[in-house]
Amino acid sequence: MYFNLLPEQYGPVCGPLEYAVAGCDPAQSVVVEIVDANTGLAAGAKRLRGETSYRIDAAGYATSLCNPLPAGAAGFSTCPGRSARIKLKVGETVSEERMFTCAACAAMPFKDLSCGPAERVLAAGEWDEIGFLAQPSTLSAHFRFSGPGGEWSCADGPFTPDEGCAALRVDMAALAGRMAAAGKAMGDYTTLEVEISDCGERIMSRSYRLYEHNPDGVRLVWLNGGGGMDAYTFCGTGKKGVDVKKNTAADAAGMTAVTGTESRRTAEILSDYESGGTLEWLEGAACSPRVWVVRGQDISPVIVTAAERIGDGPSRLRVVYRSAAAEKTQRGLW
Repeated sequence: MYFNLLPEQYGPVCGPLEYAVAGCDPAQSVVVEIVDANTGLAAGAKRLRGETSYRIDAAGYATSLCNPLPAGAAGFSTCPGRSARIKLKVGETVSEERMFTCAACAAMPFKDLSCGPAERVLAAGEWDEIGFLAQPSTLSAHFRFSGPGGEWSCADGPFTPDEGCAALRVDMAALAGRMAAAGKAMGDYTTLEVEISDCGERIMSRSYRLYEHNPDGVRLVWLNGGGGMDAYTFCGTGKKGVDVKKNTAADAAGMTAVTGTESRRTAEILSDYESGGTLEWLEGAACSPRVWVVRGQDISPVIVTAAERIGDGPSRLRVVYRSAAAEKTQRGLW
């Protein structure tokens, strides 16, 4: 037996991830194991019979191995939950190892996984991510602040990743601490340029416009279509509510009774006035399977239930979300 079809390297974990094995005896059962290459453990198996060749879509098994989360610390870090590394095994025959990412399309090494605007806004205490698919390399990051206070810069690295998803967390709180230690103040600067280099050669960059922290702002972080994380601070509208789900049943007398309730907090937020391209980028939060609200160092999963543009030309995006976890569950009393 042998594999004569493998899916594309760095393809989307959502699939299809089609493998084909040939040279099988139709009179014998064939057991195909889908193996997590990181642990060597089986993620699943299929028993097949009656053909000389078989096709197997491994997308469901690969997806089960992923748990994409935002980077947890300032600077560079690896993000193993954003990809799956698998191989298929049939008896003594083992396929080549393949890596798949939590993207909607095939990823390319050392390419910014975000399709957001080239210049973004960032406030004191906030953080953003530059996500990428790494190869074995020696990376460094340079942060250059500019403004009425002149220029100030610092660096992170070296970072020597293996093959896999990685990110640079641009953490304003951590950078402010380093700046203060150098006798500088964040309020003296209005822009930030971030460059990522491999052995001194620039491979990625991003620009930020710095602004004062809005205490009423709501920062969303979401898994984007490239398999990285995007973030944006919306304005709170003050509109909040409770989404209540009630289960009902008929009692012995034929009356409808509530057998249980479940509630989740809801909130409405608005973007700033943005161009059409930026609004399209923000609408990705509504389509994303993973969204979080960031409050300081706390991060909570939420579910975006609606997104609507308001106005013509430069417009605002109205977003409605609810908490992912039920805050209160109560059983009926009958």
